[in-house]
Amino acid sequence: ANRFNIIYGGNLGVVQGLDTVIEAAKTLGDIEDLQFVFIGDGNDQQRLKSLVAQQDVDNVRFIPRQPMSEIRNFFALGDVLLVHLKALPIFELQMPSKVLSYLACGRPILCGFEGVAAQTILDANAGVSCPAESPDFLAQRVRELYALPRSEREQLGANGRRAYLQNFTLETSVEKIEGVLANVVATQI
Repeated sequence: ANRFNIIYGGNLGVVQGLDTVIEAAKTLGDIEDLQFVFIGDGNDQQRLKSLVAQQDVDNVRFIPRQPMSEIRNFFALGDVLLVHLKALPIFELQMPSKVLSYLACGRPILCGFEGVAAQTILDANAGVSCPAESPDFLAQRVRELYALPRSEREQLGANGRRAYLQNFTLETSVEKIEGVLANVVATQI
């Protein structure tokens, strides 16, 4: 409550590169009501918690993994939903399922890596992106989102929700697959 919440939900693993997020959080300490909330667990969780404690980063919170049926309630409290991965070329080609979940939630998205997922977010006008493992750029994007009027952030979220409903629901995905299969069959006849 009474915080600008940037929420990351999911695996707290090495490939997520969340130490970059912690480094960015340190530089954003001047924004008193801003906090990063990591929800989940993973093989890098203890190291990340230790890093936060050692560096006395007071704007990062950890919440244990939540059931799938409950996580949307946490995402609804987010002012911005964060997805971040390490700077590996393979990740530029991937669409983490988290991105689709975030779009469905109708919250603005901050994508901390480039590629297909970032382009999907940008094409939908559902948020912003920055290069992976770049705490300075990440902090800059956070400042930009923080400075936006609430109505503009809500519009980003609404844009994402609309993109999800138009392109990524089970129904729309099945229709696309049916269309591809129909084209394959038509070209074989």
